[in-house]
Amino acid sequence: MRLQGDELERIKEWMTGTEDKISRLGRIGSGPREVEAHLREHEDIQREFEEREVIRRKRETESLFPSKLPEEELILKLPYIIILLCFFLRP
Repeated sequence: MRLQGDELERIKEWMTGTEDKISRLGRIGSGPREVEAHLREHEDIQREFEEREVIRRKRETESLFPSKLPEEELILKLPYIIILLCFFLRP
């Protein structure tokens, strides 16, 4: 039960931080530099959201399929490792 409370607290903190970032975005400027800056900020928020989702799914999978052997742990983590590599290595 404590783990669920800790996880809820982390989610609340992340959501509050994300809401703050979104509220600071403001209106999109009319110049190309303003639009590019706004787009970069939006991409950063999107990337954080995707990373958070990967972490959530990883925890969910680990709770459903607890493993006892290091090899089993690695096999369960491989899809997430591949997803993270795709995010970081894309052009």
